[in-house]
Amino acid sequence: MYNGTMWHLVIEALNTPRKRMALRSGITRIGRGSTNEILVDDSAASRFHAFIEYKPEINTLTLTDLQSTNGTYLNRDRISRPTNLKNKDTIRIGQVLLHVVNHATDHRAQLLRVLHDLGVKTTSQDHIFYVYDKLVV
Repeated sequence: MYNGTMWHLVIEALNTPRKRMALRSGITRIGRGSTNEILVDDSAASRFHAFIEYKPEINTLTLTDLQSTNGTYLNRDRISRPTNLKNKDTIRIGQVLLHVVNHATDHRAQLLRVLHDLGVKTTSQDHIFYVYDKLVV
């Protein structure tokens, strides 16, 4: 359901349905450990692998690797220092992909907002995205 948040992650993992997660202000921790906001069920992920910092007041996202053994990749490149994220970037931790989506530039998200504003339930986002990708893109 659309909730007004500008940035989302679309999370893809093997044998798991795609998930969409709104990023909140501050730190979002990623890893195998149960206290992380994003749990990565992959043996290549460290318990505390990386984090994303979202600063809504300046509309920036920064990805930081926490000296993980197997690394954090951004668009196929291993990062070694805090790195700014932008719309349509892809983060890889093990075999798990996290796609960065900005509502201000993502037409699918804009479609969800219009549907939400019209009172249409948008709980089946994957179906809407599938139709959008097949008909529009």
